[in-house]
Formats: sequence, structure tokens, C-alpha cells
Amino acid sequence: PGGPGGGPGSGAGGAPKPGAESFARAADGIAKLQAAEQSLAGVCASFNEVATVRVHNVEFAPREFLIEAIETLFLKRIVVMAKFNEGTHSIERPTLLVNQVEAFMSAVMGLENYVEVDVTHIFSHYLLQQTALKDANGHLTITAAYAEWFKDLLTRRLAQGGVVYSPLHKAFCSRAGAQFKAEEYTDVSELRALVSLIGAYGVRSLDGELCALLTAQMDKIKGLLHSNREQLAALRTHYVNPARCADIVRSLRGLDDMLALSTTVGAVLSLRKLLFEALRAVLQKATPFVFSVIADIHEHFPDGQDATEFDQLAHLSGIECGVDPQLRASLAGMASAQGDLEVWKSLSLFLAAALSTAAHRENSTYHSSVEGCENNVHCLATVANMLSVTLLSMCGLDHLGVEEHQKEFLEVAAILLLRLRTDTKQMASEIDSTLVVLDRFVKESAMVSYEAIESRFPYTLMRTVYHNLHRGRKKVTKKGEEIVF
Repeated sequence: PGGPGGGPGSGAGGAPKPGAESFARAADGIAKLQAAEQSLAGVCASFNEVATVRVHNVEFAPREFLIEAIETLFLKRIVVMAKFNEGTHSIERPTLLVNQVEAFMSAVMGLENYVEVDVTHIFSHYLLQQTALKDANGHLTITAAYAEWFKDLLTRRLAQGGVVYSPLHKAFCSRAGAQFKAEEYTDVSELRALVSLIGAYGVRSLDGELCALLTAQMDKIKGLLHSNREQLAALRTHYVNPARCADIVRSLRGLDDMLALSTTVGAVLSLRKLLFEALRAVLQKATPFVFSVIADIHEHFPDGQDATEFDQLAHLSGIECGVDPQLRASLAGMASAQGDLEVWKSLSLFLAAALSTAAHRENSTYHSSVEGCENNVHCLATVANMLSVTLLSMCGLDHLGVEEHQKEFLEVAAILLLRLRTDTKQMASEIDSTLVVLDRFVKESAMVSYEAIESRFPYTLMRTVYHNLHRGRKKVTKKGEEIVF
């Protein structure tokens, strides 16, 4: 018997006895749960007793009804757990979603202890449907929900400012103190959780949506290149002439639009890179033998043979290819006409001019905490590297031709920016921040090294630029608040 204050674990005066921790504190509630579990077990056991029940002229199969109920419940719950709101574009973090899905599956799989039902097959079948943009019933899937969220991030939120792609953290980061935290959805752990849920098929569907967004931006860039083809041809000839070059750059139409479009394209390419790095890590852990076989064949594929199909397999395994096969397929319509080669040859010149324009923007400030510029202009390095390789090779240019155009971008951009550095009239405030883009370009390019432009842009100057940027210069808003990422 217990003391005056309580039940079976209490002594005289309500003091706990030794071993009182072995008794449940809420014994009544646990007893109710145990009774409910026993009742449920009895109901489930009844499904094994009778295969069918005949009611008049209708044959009713209880077990099949249970399977359909589980399928319907799972399809509804997995979309509800994503918490996607089309109006506000809010969504659940991938790690939290994976935890909820795993908890739900673990609870439902307990039915296998009482009923002869293959719950694992049900989950595998309907999780596979979630890798497409719509399921068998035409409803929105979690892959489509995250595709919409990522597109909103890359367009609306990046345009509003306050979100920066960070090569250091390998994530998109929000400004300190902001209510929206982009890094909570795009860092390494979150993307790996998303990939583990949607798989390689889901990544392919998600990548298709991102490439569609990229293609729309590239179509606008192509229009700008067409409208400025004469000025860009003159810039290729006269960029070494300071006065003539300055006049040509001022005459370029849509330079601000080019900067905004190419920044968006660079952000899309950066997100795709993070996504496939996550896919590679997940597949290496989940299927190490299969992944190693694909990686070895891709690395030692015989030269001179058509590797298109195998490149697609390697790409969907997260293995980096010389020319991105999905990007190549998405941009195929832009490199098929007869004059497309000349158009895309001028892309490097337009990007160099846009980069010199960014040096005058106050929001081009470089932040060492994220190793990126406030307006994501550092993403232009990825654009100049990946698109020159993809588009020019699609137009029939060989490896040496692509290399020459990458060197041209580096040389023209370096001359324009260094010219601004010595010009006291134009007062470009963010020259050092934009010079970092050239360093990123060299690091990302497999064709160009600093030796190629050492005479134009000494590497010692780049070290001086980094030294100046890391000295801790503070930037504040109009309200006097320091801008920190």
C-alpha cells in the first residue's frame, strides 16, 4: 500500500519509494491505449478469418478494402505533411517531412503483425508516384510542390534581395534577422533528405522544371544578344581602346536586364549543382556497388564512341559530365539555326560588359561570410563557364574554340574592371567585389588557368583584392542597420 499522497510507488507522507520510477505516472491513460490496441488487434485479426463476405449479390473482400484505405490515406497524408501553400509558397523543411513520413510508415507497417498485407509494396508503389509532377489521379505531388517552391526562390525571393547563394556553405542563405531562412531548405542536409525521399526519378522531374525556368531566361538573353549584335561585334574589336570601348558599352541596350537575367540563370545552375551533389552522396550511401560501377564505366568510357546515353545515366547518378546532358537537351532549340553560333559567341562579351556594370551597383558588395556578392553577381562565373561549354559545343565549335572564347571573356572582363579601378571619374564602388567573379570563373573552368591572362590580370592583384575585401568593411542600410549574412 502507498502512503497518504499517492499510488503504488509512494511511501509515507507521499515520499517516493525506491524503484518508484518503474511505475507509470499516467497508468490510466496507458491502460486505455493498451485496451484500444487490443481491440484494434482483434479487428485486424478478423481480416484473416474471412477472405470475402457475401451481402446479397455483392462479394466484399475486407482485406482488399483495408489495402485501398491504406493507399488513400497514404496519398492524402504525404501531401498534407508537405504543408505546401500555393498562395504564400511556404512548405515543410525536407528533413522534417522525411521524419514525418518515416514515422507514419513505421506506424502503418505495424499492421503486418496482425494482417497478411504487404504494406511495404504499397509504400514503394505510391512513393514512386511522388517522383513525378502528378500522381495517377492527377493530383499535385511532393516533387511538384518543391519544384514550385524552388522556382519561387529563384525568381521572386532573389529579385527582392536578401537571399544569396553561398559557395562556402553550399546553400542559399538569407540575410541575418530575416524571417525567411533559405538555408533551412537548401543546405546539404536538407537537399539530401529531399533526394532520399523523391529519389533519382524525382530529381529528374525537379531538374526538368528548373531547366524549363532556365530556358525561359535564356530565350530573353538570346533576344538581347540579337538586338546588340553590332555593338558586341564592335566591342570584340575595340575593347583595348578605352574611349571607344566606353562608348560601345554605353550604347548597349538592356544591360541591366542582361545582368538580372544572367544572375537568375547562374542561381538556377548553382541550385542544380547542389541538387546533383546531394543525389551523388545519397546514391553512394544507398547503392555503393551500383554507383561505383557507373562511375568507373563513365570514367573509362572508350574515346571515339557515342556516350550520349551513358552520360544521361551518369548524370542521373550525380556524376558530373563534360557537357550537361539535361542542359543540352533543354537548350537544343537555341543552337539549331544557322546564325546561332555567331549569337552565342557574343555571350561572353555581353557578360563582361554586364559585370562591369555591376561594379557600379551598391548591392554588389562581397560578403566574406558567404563568399558571395549581395546581388548574386558572383553567379555570372558559373553562367560564363557552363553555358559557353554547352552552347558553343552544340553549335559545332571544338574544344580549342570553346577555350578561346572563355579566355576572351576573362580578358575583356579583366580589362574593363581594371580600367574602372584606375578611373577616378566614374567612381565604381564595388570593383573589388566584381573582380572576385573572375577568380571564381578560373576555379570553375576546366579550360582556363591564370597563366593564360597573367599579363593582363596578375594573380598578385587578386590576392590584394581578397585582402581588401576581408578587412571587415561594414555595410549598413539607410536605417543604419548592418547588413550581415
